Amino acid sequence: DRADQDLRLSQASPFFTAHLHASFKDVADWLKAAAGPGAGQTLRIAGVQKEVVARDLAKVNKDPTCLSVTNCVDSTVYCPFPVEFLLVSQCKNCTIFVGCAKVAQTLQCSSTKVVVASKTTVVSTCADCDFYLGTNECPLLVGDNRNVTLAPHNSPYDGFARDLEKFGVSGDVNYWNLPKVVESPHSEGDHGGVFMLGTDLHIRTD
Repeated sequence: DRADQDLRLSQASPFFTAHLHASFKDVADWLKAAAGPGAGQTLRIAGVQKEVVARDLAKVNKDPTCLSVTNCVDSTVYCPFPVEFLLVSQCKNCTIFVGCAKVAQTLQCSSTKVVVASKTTVVSTCADCDFYLGTNECPLLVGDNRNVTLAPHNSPYDGFARDLEKFGVSGDVNYWNLPKVVESPHSEGDHGGVFMLGTDLHIRTD
């Protein structure tokens, strides 16, 4: 029943408790607030093709606040450490592993696997992607996502519990299988800020 799939923003995230008819802009503003002021170091991995890239904190001068993985093709990126904000953008045929993030966003990727534990997870306009998630809030799917598969996080490592604690991510709460799709601001009709479960989405149970 379509009515059973509808969920208002107040139910999808604690932030929206007082916003019963939040707009698409409210979602964007919430993400900015959740990510924090944006101060600190950003570690950028960009334009990698047919490579394996591994980074660890011992080789980074300062603890990065943000990690940006962009425009990578046919590559594996392995970063087993915590960041406040993770952005994976415009990657193709890649595997991205990140320890944990306060906010993790994947944007405009295709045929890519992302493994991350986070407080907030956002997937935007991706195709043929697999997400192995440990997420404390319902994953938000924004825009035109197609053939997206969600599965539980399956890759703890030495120091994982410590890294989760750094940004207040709980290892005991995981809503990976309760995704919510927020409608694009260009979609037809006004649904009053209602989330609706998408149809081109797969929940892996094995």
